[in-house]
Amino acid sequence: MFRKLNFLINLILIFSIVYDVSFKVFPFLTTGRVAFLFLTVAHFSKIKDFLKNYGKFFLIVLILLVVSFFQSIFSDDFTQVSRIAFFMIYSLMASFLMYIRINNLEKLLTLFLLAFSFQSVVLLYSFFRPSFKLTLDSLIVYGGNFTAENLYRAFGFSSATGAALSVIQGLAVGVGLIKLHMFPKRKFLTITAIIICFISTFFVGRTGIIVSIIFAGYFFVISFKLRLIFKYAIMTIIALFSFSVIINQIENRLNTIEGFSTEYFSKWIAEGFDLKDNKTVNALAKDQRIPELNFDTFFIGTGTITKDGLNTSGHDSGFIQTYYSMGLFFTFVFYFALILFIYYKFRDYKKSLVFLFIFLILLLEFKEPMVFKYTEIFVLFSILFTLKDYLSNKQIMLK
Repeated sequence: MFRKLNFLINLILIFSIVYDVSFKVFPFLTTGRVAFLFLTVAHFSKIKDFLKNYGKFFLIVLILLVVSFFQSIFSDDFTQVSRIAFFMIYSLMASFLMYIRINNLEKLLTLFLLAFSFQSVVLLYSFFRPSFKLTLDSLIVYGGNFTAENLYRAFGFSSATGAALSVIQGLAVGVGLIKLHMFPKRKFLTITAIIICFISTFFVGRTGIIVSIIFAGYFFVISFKLRLIFKYAIMTIIALFSFSVIINQIENRLNTIEGFSTEYFSKWIAEGFDLKDNKTVNALAKDQRIPELNFDTFFIGTGTITKDGLNTSGHDSGFIQTYYSMGLFFTFVFYFALILFIYYKFRDYKKSLVFLFIFLILLLEFKEPMVFKYTEIFVLFSILFTLKDYLSNKQIMLK
């Protein structure tokens, strides 16, 4: 009974931090903050272990927080301060405390996948039931640049929408594939969860679809063995057939939504994979300006992210926004320290996985400030902390 209760509590904690729901009745007290408070109180004595093992990187981020604070005093915009503070709290400390609490890689991956799968079901239901989406909108504070009336985007039990939410669902596919590779028990349930999470990305944002495909490619590369060609060929054929049946059913359901254009929706998804004239790439490379490099933007920084509700840098990229706010020098320090931290702390454990995470972080940051939306780093660090411990114990057992 206690194990089941503890499992449920851990599932709620993970869901609360990953999706950080803010309710309109009390918007400041988000589920992520409540969960972090719970973890801190329950495992307060373990914070010293975090500082002992990862204190150097934490100190660098803390120094950058102080720098950003002084920059913000002069600009009267504390957005960057909040971003760094949340990165320290959720991406670093919360992921470590979650690892301490669960300390079991298979269980952690299972909990993540359950949380992702539940959200995927909610997203699918809200997409095909616009009235349910409106109900959610009346209860939850949503971010993003579109409203609940938009028929082409799903809302879930999360304050994140659009690209931010789609990346989380894309990571869900990655988590599921890692679980499938390392713990192949209950393959059917794991594969089912992966498929549900992948389908959900189509109704949230295209970025998640791309992330899912990258993870799938990585999985097939590390899992591929000559003797398994026949087995994987059969599984692929079955998967493609099943997927085509599901897509056909989805298309039939889409046609029942009043005012919905299947042609427009299909075109919108296809545009994300257009290599010749990709609108997202064009918007980042051509349509959005990169702030001029001068003394302020190189070293001092402007200290601003938003002003009067507008993006002051004029660019969506996380790199550019951080550079404009903190200055090129401090921006380089942050991202370089982050990459070194990931590499040197985890390089002896699943190197290809570590490099994949670094690649995804850099790729996603080109599009939006995903690092400072913290959820993605929380998921990755929680897995990396636990993976390191799991593989260390495994090596000890083999000696």
